[in-house]
This record gives sequence, structure tokens and C-alpha cells, in this order.
Amino acid sequence: MFSLPIMITVTIVMGVVQISIWNVFPKIFRDICMSKPALAFIANLAGSSLILTFTGTASVVGICNLAASILFGLYSFIYVKNNKIEGTKIVWKKMWKCIPIYPTVNVIYSK
Repeated sequence: MFSLPIMITVTIVMGVVQISIWNVFPKIFRDICMSKPALAFIANLAGSSLILTFTGTASVVGICNLAASILFGLYSFIYVKNNKIEGTKIVWKKMWKCIPIYPTVNVIYSK
């Protein structure tokens, strides 16, 4: 149906678009999402699959989208290593140092 070079080109373009979209988000949001690369991969795959479902594109584009999501998963692992992210923790903001008000998510960076 389609030749391999066309599918590889579509995969690379879709991967670049997906990574570019993630880079639009604020850095702290990216760090929180990327602190667990597997979850970032699943969120990216679900989001891009929803777009494909509602636009009604062909299955060839779906295969290229899956490959692009795998490229994004590799990117998320590289992002974590480059930014030295160890994980996240939940910290409660307190009033008068004793009454918890609301939780916040903090990113843990290694030194």
C-alpha cells in the first residue's frame, strides 16, 4: 500500500510534532509529566490516538503514530537523564506551620 520510506518519513514528522507540542508546556509541568517516562508515553499515546480516532485517518497513519509515540517514549527517557529528574513528591502547604491547606507536587532533581 505505502512504501517503507514514506512510512518512515511520516513517523519522523509525527514524532517531531509530538515532541514539539510537549515542549510548548511550561517546564515545571513537563518535569512533572516526564518524571515517570512510562506514564508520559502512555499519556502521549492516548492523546495522539484520540486525535487519530476523531479525525478518521487510515490505519497506516495509526501505525506511524504508534512508532512516533515510541520515539516520544525514547525522548522522555533522554529528557529525564538530561535534566537529572529523580521523581516527584507531594508537599502540603500549611497555615501556621501545622494546618495542611492544599497539596502541591514538587519535582526531585539529583545533584
